[in-house]
Amino acid sequence: IETRLFISNLDVLSEYLELLK
Repeated sequence: IETRLFISNLDVLSEYLELLK
């Protein structure tokens, strides 16, 4: 498992959720 990739996906997801607000 690529931890870096996982963290980066979380970062992208959080930014996406911010856009939905």
